[in-house]
Amino acid sequence: MNLRSLAAHFFLVALFCRTGTALAADAAPAEFRPLAEAAVNDLLGHWWIGDEKTGHLMPTHGGCEAKGRGVIWERTVVICALEGLSMATGDAGLRERIGAQWLSDKTHFTASELEACGPGSPAPWCDDAAWQLLYYNIAYQQTGDALALDRAKGLIHNIHARWYDDQLDGGLWYNDQRKVKSLYAVAYVYGCLAVHEATGDRTFLDLALEEYRWIETHLLRADHLYWCDYSGQPQR
Repeated sequence: MNLRSLAAHFFLVALFCRTGTALAADAAPAEFRPLAEAAVNDLLGHWWIGDEKTGHLMPTHGGCEAKGRGVIWERTVVICALEGLSMATGDAGLRERIGAQWLSDKTHFTASELEACGPGSPAPWCDDAAWQLLYYNIAYQQTGDALALDRAKGLIHNIHARWYDDQLDGGLWYNDQRKVKSLYAVAYVYGCLAVHEATGDRTFLDLALEEYRWIETHLLRADHLYWCDYSGQPQR
């Protein structure tokens, strides 16, 4: 299993979880739940090391097993799947795994490393950093650990400081090459909203709305789908 098949598993989980949480969990379409549970079990069977209380996801890079600490944003894809299925089914064991993974990451990375973004950091590009932001919010929501919320706030500050400017009418650059601003920043919008909800700090809502409005202005198409990138003209 590589990153592409992992993403396919995540889609199956998301399909069930979005329908399951929009309704009651027990009212989710019956045909989706076994697919979602099988997908998560397959992910855990391939990538989880140890038990649900003290284990962690296998470090990866490029979707494959890696030496060292691996890439945080890649395991965030799995964390999102665990969180979604846990919310839809009430599976406490999945919440415990999220807590165990967060304990592992905050043990093996310093606070400054967890909040860093840009080349040489665990999150070299804007979408990598935004995935990490989602992870920290999930860790806070599922464990109540204020350190996870602190890391989310710090990462938001660093993302905005590194990649936001007023060129192309605002918005976040995709990376340090500053060639395109991208729809991938939508995860940053969600992350800012989650921190606002947790703290009541209007600053994070304003950051979310600023990026959202830029996306709506520059990437929304006439058919109500979205372009991916913008460099003065929309692309892809």
